[in-house]
Amino acid sequence: MKGISNKHIFMCIEGDNFIQLFVDALVSKTNLNKDDFAIVIIPLKTRHPFNKVIDAEFIDYNESLIPDLVNAKSLTFMSLNNWNSVVLNKLVDQDNKIVNNIFIFIGDDEIDRWNKNFNINTFLKEDESQHISSEVIKALSYRLNFIMAHKYFYDVLKKILSVDKINVIDASIIFDILLTDQSEKLFHIVKSSFKKDEKILLGSKAGSFGFRATTKIFNSFYKLETIDNYKFVCLNQGMHKIALMLYIFFLRLFKKINLQVEFFPTTDALTYNSMVSSISYFILQNRGGASTARNFAKWGCGVLCVMQDSPNSGVFKDVFKINLIDFENYDEIAYQIKKSKHIDVKQNKIKIMHEESRSIGVLSKIYA
Repeated sequence: MKGISNKHIFMCIEGDNFIQLFVDALVSKTNLNKDDFAIVIIPLKTRHPFNKVIDAEFIDYNESLIPDLVNAKSLTFMSLNNWNSVVLNKLVDQDNKIVNNIFIFIGDDEIDRWNKNFNINTFLKEDESQHISSEVIKALSYRLNFIMAHKYFYDVLKKILSVDKINVIDASIIFDILLTDQSEKLFHIVKSSFKKDEKILLGSKAGSFGFRATTKIFNSFYKLETIDNYKFVCLNQGMHKIALMLYIFFLRLFKKINLQVEFFPTTDALTYNSMVSSISYFILQNRGGASTARNFAKWGCGVLCVMQDSPNSGVFKDVFKINLIDFENYDEIAYQIKKSKHIDVKQNKIKIMHEESRSIGVLSKIYA
């Protein structure tokens, strides 16, 4: 296809939620030209609708594109999975020199799955249940370039790949959970909003905390006699939600406990982001939800609470270097929140912005 050799190509599978946020952030927060970028959509067997929400060139992938794609300025894959690794291997088979121009934006999800697999087998073993196919293992045998936070991921990835050195582009997340323009407009609206309640958010998505974990968190506040001071926001759905509603009813009826809980439904990104901005304390699950938590801290909404020695604790302490509540178990959360008045959310905001600015500078050099 004419023009691909002059572009930076972003490869994504149907249903990908992040690639457009990434490209939008690159264009909006740098001097890079959107005309130098194109997004290639890899279809899945179970077709997912791909909602094109940014002003960019979109190309539907087919194998006839491979001879042109290997001549692109760069090829960036958002994560490495069973579907896009097939395409990556076909590109390398076409011309192995393309490896130098392939970039993988890596996250804690695949690192966690690969590490668990490696620790069990002492090597990376094919396991479809962990989304580790033979194609993924083959792709990881190449000297690819990984876009990731060096301090947090480097040593564990080097161990998994069983190599002395890996090529790392030391950059963390630069995008919000909304497109840049939408995010900035919403921030200007909510930054001066008055919070009439101190709200505590439990997890970034449905299923972040199950019934037992959620009730332990509630009990932490009950034992400290501070449960009346807060309104809790839960994202639980299905049976977990029903069980929690019965539990809350029991507390109110038989123990006369005024437990205020709002069950927030699955919704669009704008409404979700508005809800997160109203939160004072965000109890983040051990892994996942980093984009939401980063945005929460970046906007100076409140205090982040994370389990000690969890993947998310490492990310926010080592990469973003923010001050947070680092709890050892659910029973101590209420006490940790009660004594957290010293945490400077404005200083945390500055630290998040500093890391974003540093990462933008690093990425700008790749996509210039």
